[in-house]
Amino acid sequence: MKATRELCYYCFDTVVSHLEKQKCAPPEFQDASCPLCISWAKRVKKVDAQGKERNVFEARGSLITMTPVQLHSDQFLRTIRASAFEDPRQNPITAEDIPYLRCSASVILPKTYKTIQKLDDWEVGKHGIRILFKVGATQYSKVYPPETILARGWNKKEAIEEGIRKAGYTGDLTPQFMATVEIIRFETSSCIVSAKDYFKHVETKDKEGKLKELSARNNPDEDENENAKRQRTIRRRRHRYVTSLTKRLQDKRKPGAASTSSSPSPSSSSSIGGWLFALAIIAMVAGV
Repeated sequence: MKATRELCYYCFDTVVSHLEKQKCAPPEFQDASCPLCISWAKRVKKVDAQGKERNVFEARGSLITMTPVQLHSDQFLRTIRASAFEDPRQNPITAEDIPYLRCSASVILPKTYKTIQKLDDWEVGKHGIRILFKVGATQYSKVYPPETILARGWNKKEAIEEGIRKAGYTGDLTPQFMATVEIIRFETSSCIVSAKDYFKHVETKDKEGKLKELSARNNPDEDENENAKRQRTIRRRRHRYVTSLTKRLQDKRKPGAASTSSSPSPSSSSSIGGWLFALAIIAMVAGV
């Protein structure tokens, strides 16, 4: 199993559907059972030491499971939601975050697992590491996929020591202690998709749905799969949110438009999903 853009699109679909309180479209990738990592980052503007404003990505949630997950299952849906809404280190992702997010999906390849004898017998950028050690009766562990180690700029020693601390160990890292640490290296297949790419995907799927609907009308003898009809309906509804609410928000941004609250009220006929899609389209047009 390799990570694909469709895997990331599905992660976005799941998060957006959860915020909308709507049903998610079914997956469009091959089913498999695999350990994986789902992580989210948000693009923000920050001023560097030279006083220049730059775009940087800040962590917005992640989840790693070394236990295989069936991708066409409710368990995978729960895994995605947990990565976005239940990471105790981050606030839950909100509708306002969506236009600035990117999703990283990394499928961990079990056939590449190898327990190494020397703590430096792995490559930064190629291998992830699972750190295991025991103190008394307590077992500790920490996992870093290769993408995380590379993004943090760690060398091998820094990654291992950081992992030991994050696992909860506060004692001295003596040679005697380090000799008890077990490292399992592994490789991943990974893919990253931005919100901009995701919204283009939604637009494309809506166009494809319209063509299929037109074909079905012109060829009434063809029996269309009910699941395909349901999927097209879900994506059509989502595209309607984009079109109608983008126009509404653009109208409010025109000079002389009445000022309104930036957040829709719970009683508003506009769903959260509509607002976040409209915000995303505006963000894409503005190039933020």
